Amino acid sequence: MSTNFDELYDDAVRLYASGYDNDYIRSDFAEKNIDHETTEAVIKKIKTLRKAGKRRVGVKLMIGGLAAVLAGVAFTYFSFNSGSPVVYVLYGLIIAGFMTFAKGLVDMI
Repeated sequence: MSTNFDELYDDAVRLYASGYDNDYIRSDFAEKNIDHETTEAVIKKIKTLRKAGKRRVGVKLMIGGLAAVLAGVAFTYFSFNSGSPVVYVLYGLIIAGFMTFAKGLVDMI
């Protein structure tokens, strides 16, 4: 079969966008009689695409988590100064922000 790398990569991106994993893409290429080296080169390029998407999500989670932590700290500070009884609820916001930030950090790696 005479298909060039760009066409195979476009097929793999289409399958990736549809939610299929690397094993499915490998088996699809095997059915099309694509050689192993070309298949692995396409899979390697798809992995970088997946990693880039995961990093984007990680950055968004880190920013959101940091914003939640800062908002929680600011509200807690103002609650303590005003004598408000809702200080405990705001600690939950800080903890949720830290957890979201940590999830984003893990996604970055």
